[in-house]
Amino acid sequence: MISGHTVEMTPNPYQTKVNERNGIIAALHRDAFHAPFSLPSPSLSGCVSMVCILIGSGLNTHTMMDRLKHPLFLFLAAVIMIGSCGCISREMPLSQEEQAQVIAFANPITDNLLDGFNQDNYQQYSRDFSSEMKQGLDEKVFEQNRALVVSKIGSYISRGDPFVTGSGEFLVVNYKADFEQEEGVDIRVIFRKGDDTHQVYGLWFNSPKLRS
Repeated sequence: MISGHTVEMTPNPYQTKVNERNGIIAALHRDAFHAPFSLPSPSLSGCVSMVCILIGSGLNTHTMMDRLKHPLFLFLAAVIMIGSCGCISREMPLSQEEQAQVIAFANPITDNLLDGFNQDNYQQYSRDFSSEMKQGLDEKVFEQNRALVVSKIGSYISRGDPFVTGSGEFLVVNYKADFEQEEGVDIRVIFRKGDDTHQVYGLWFNSPKLRS
């Protein structure tokens, strides 16, 4: 994904814009997940409370609205939860020293999360989630989401070394991971700068098979 793009937002929750090039759609709402917007990349401008990343391919407006009614599609790839008035803007690379500091806490959190995913253990999977993440990605949604991901790419096997970017008040930790049925799956884990508890505010799985 190319950073630096923004989400177009509108006060009308049913006005739809679709990015035909990569078929990625965002749904934005404080309590429900029914307001669609286009999303060329996971970079946001403006203050939002919750963003769900949805993955499709060459979707038209009618197809997108149909899929938005389906709970599995709402959480197919990931959920990025952002606290009130939190913003993800243009992503900027961090220094090697800054990256090392983030990776020191991000790796064990990510490894625990992915192990919980493999073990079908929601308590382990969500251990480091922020309260917004737990509200949006509860155990029922986790089970639905996991079943769909496993059906497309299998269980998680391993990951590579991450690189870290800064985006406004957030830290974006980027991994390439291998699953049983696909290699090089993009995993992005979002943390908030200055949060000493290192809670996870966002999680994104993305790959060609997940988009198919």
